[in-house]
Amino acid sequence: MNKLWGKTSGRAVTLLLALLVLVGGCGQPKEGARLTELTIASQVNADNSPVNSQNVFLSSTPAIYFTAKAVDAIQGTRIDIRWMDATRDQVLATEVLRGGRNKERPQEFMLGLKPATSYIYSKINLTGVGWLIGTYEVQVKVDGKDAGQLNFNIVGDKDFDLLTKKTLLKSFYLGSQINQNKQVTIPGTTFSSNQEKIYAVALFKEVPANTDMKVVWKYLDGNQDIDSFYTKFSGSGYLAFDISLEKFGRLWPNRLWPKGNFEVFLYVDNVLIITKNFTVS
Repeated sequence: MNKLWGKTSGRAVTLLLALLVLVGGCGQPKEGARLTELTIASQVNADNSPVNSQNVFLSSTPAIYFTAKAVDAIQGTRIDIRWMDATRDQVLATEVLRGGRNKERPQEFMLGLKPATSYIYSKINLTGVGWLIGTYEVQVKVDGKDAGQLNFNIVGDKDFDLLTKKTLLKSFYLGSQINQNKQVTIPGTTFSSNQEKIYAVALFKEVPANTDMKVVWKYLDGNQDIDSFYTKFSGSGYLAFDISLEKFGRLWPNRLWPKGNFEVFLYVDNVLIITKNFTVS
């Protein structure tokens, strides 16, 4: 240590520590490279983003893609991808992405002078007559750490329509009250005989334009249809249905819901995808 630093070492160290604190506090610590928007798809765009998002595929699907957004990737970032046939506990394929996208490696993440963000993909191609029917999964690591896992199903023609439509529905609720956003605020599956309205609310995601929706209400103990309601729906969000005592109480002599068991059926494009039971006591 020179003479100047020797004479003022205590003050110099204090100033140096203060400077380091100020410099370190100028920004938030970086999380490092990571993946977001993990998706399984049947096609990708030119920038590697997914054309669609799905988790059910026909056994004849030519190729299945895993896509994700690589965030803050730098030189040296490593992404490991493993495709598994979970039904038969077999590894189908593995791939390592190290960055530096080019014509020969279009699936890679971009690299630059600063941490870069871009889409990546990995895919498996159909090589035989058809994929084996069952459950599959993609396991991903970034720099040796688990970064996510996605499951998907391979089905035959017979089951494809049903399972595809079922994936559009995220949740289905029953209750006695909803808010202006069509969300159930008082959930329940048991109602009083003088309940003014009984609601069934479906939460959908990425429904194709003008998809037909139908709900059927039945009184099971009396083997009686109460109501069928049809509408069309597109996009994502809540869709609410209800039966009111004012309108349907006339079906019974005392104009009250009869005690017993009821069921509501939800159809998408005339395919039954879910039912819910409730009781009146």
